Amino acid sequence: MSNATPDLYTDSVLVNRTPFGINLEIAQSLGSHQKQQVVARIGMSLEHAKALLEVMTKVIGTDEKKSIGFRTGEES
Repeated sequence: MSNATPDLYTDSVLVNRTPFGINLEIAQSLGSHQKQQVVARIGMSLEHAKALLEVMTKVIGTDEKKSIGFRTGEES
């Protein structure tokens, strides 16, 4: 059994909100037919989604030449 985590590429993310959280469907375009294939589904609480938004905003606003790692959750 392999413990390898797959590396996935996405050019489309479908976002749905429920009263309790956020669901992301990570998708890839299929050729020139404008169809999408969902390659992963990720669900998270609203609190986690807000933390992810904050981290993504910081990372995107950072100088692209710098590599910065952020973690949400408790530091070990």
